[in-house]
Amino acid sequence: RLGDKAIYCMTPDSYGNMWIGTYFAGVNLMRKDGNKFRWISPGYDSHSIRGKVVRRIIEPTPGTLWMATEDAGVNLLNLKSGEVSRWDKIPGIGSNVHELLFNKHTNDLWIGCFRDGLYRYNLSSGAYVHYENGGFGLESNSIFSIAGQPTADGIRIWVGTTFGLRYYDPSTDTFRKIDHGILDADFIFCQLVDHKNNLWMGTLNNGLFRIAANDGKIDGWKISEDTVSGALGDNYIT
Repeated sequence: RLGDKAIYCMTPDSYGNMWIGTYFAGVNLMRKDGNKFRWISPGYDSHSIRGKVVRRIIEPTPGTLWMATEDAGVNLLNLKSGEVSRWDKIPGIGSNVHELLFNKHTNDLWIGCFRDGLYRYNLSSGAYVHYENGGFGLESNSIFSIAGQPTADGIRIWVGTTFGLRYYDPSTDTFRKIDHGILDADFIFCQLVDHKNNLWMGTLNNGLFRIAANDGKIDGWKISEDTVSGALGDNYIT
């Protein structure tokens, strides 16, 4: 059975199983045969996840799941042994981690935190950079979403914060605005790159936006009385 009805994220692993992060009950595993769920409850033994609120699950390298939790930092789960450990390679990183993204082209792991800014951690060298509100182009230390949009030479990193959307400029190691009146300042709650490499963003107050991959054109959709035209039913997109 599922540990909780509130589902935060779903991620397939390299074995074909599906991992489900919940809002208050840790992680669930649905095996690829689809026969049953396994609940990995929160706890402190070697086979329990440390946090209850699992916001993101990724598998940067085969065999190890990285899980961002809102109450126990980043947890690592070994798929073969089932052992879980709390990741502590960055001293002082906060316990409220909202987002993880792995860039396979640079071997960098991006870690978005609530009120603790953004980290870029290199899995090869162990070196990391902490980006905070102020000198790096960010105007908020609360990171709610990170997306990687494929480009000709890798991926472009997009960061959604409580105060606007930014993209990473590797030439200056800073973040830049896109000069859009709404997206530069609104709460960007979620992001998704579709099969055509378009970037979609859900905002707290202004509905849904899309940045086209081919020409950068920005389109938006929001609540309207004209529901026949396909308008949204709510401007709060999570």
